[in-house]
Amino acid sequence: MIGVATLQGATGDEALRDFMLAFGEKFAWKMCLALGGGAWNPDNQLVAASYAELYLNSAAKNASWVAPTIGHLDASIQARAATTRQWTWVDALYMGTAVHARIGAITGQSKYFDQAWAAFNLSAFTPHPAGYAFWSPAEQLLYRDPPKATPNGVFWARGNGWVAAALADVLRLSPPGHAAVPVYTAAFKAFMARLAGLQGADGCWRTSLTDPDFFPVPETTGTSMFAYAMSYGITSGHLDAATFLPVVEKAWGCLKAVSLHQDGRLGNCQPGGAGPQRNFGPDSINSFCVGQFALAAAGVAQLAA
Repeated sequence: MIGVATLQGATGDEALRDFMLAFGEKFAWKMCLALGGGAWNPDNQLVAASYAELYLNSAAKNASWVAPTIGHLDASIQARAATTRQWTWVDALYMGTAVHARIGAITGQSKYFDQAWAAFNLSAFTPHPAGYAFWSPAEQLLYRDPPKATPNGVFWARGNGWVAAALADVLRLSPPGHAAVPVYTAAFKAFMARLAGLQGADGCWRTSLTDPDFFPVPETTGTSMFAYAMSYGITSGHLDAATFLPVVEKAWGCLKAVSLHQDGRLGNCQPGGAGPQRNFGPDSINSFCVGQFALAAAGVAQLAA
């Protein structure tokens, strides 16, 4: 739903806003608690980012949209020593950052950005055994799991896509003076440059970033989030437009030509998993892929504005 909420904010589409309002009311603006781990599980937190994005983009706001989320996050901050160790797989860097950064922007309180940075830093940049060391300084990419649990040299498009989107969001929403912003910025610029060099000739990325021949089929989920992140980078001035606009244009062209079918369905979406697989094709679709495509559309819409 965060993709829908972000697209609504980028376009001002009232039908999407009504859809988001109905969705939030149906679930009483609560986090999903169905996946285990309660409100501390980043997968359970992500839906709340959509409520917060709607709040940020609405002229008429209602505190009830974000009150349950603020309560959960405040409880997690009270137990920071435990909750900073919850982001144990690379996707979680988006799931957790997305909600903390938005609540930080809504409340103006640094503690939410501080909590996000503590968890992000431990998971991405802190070496073993203290942290999870997802970030590979040599490759300027991220492992899906701590390197000891990931085959050497395997870098998954969707896992890296989640972090690309996380960096775009936290840079968009963080106070400029927050201590983590320079680190986020440097990582974002290096990461985007590396990804640009791995783009396929058709504009899409493959499921295995550094071994595209593993399964040379264009992949929608990773491509969508890379397009979203780079679009943000161009509009914010973090990325050079002359260099990156052609990359985004090629990516969006591939998404429209390959991923989006004439009947409105999407395809080439790798199913849920934990790394590159040879298990998708033109008719492969899932709900999170639709949301990721919506993120790409939101980023491109902002570029065109």
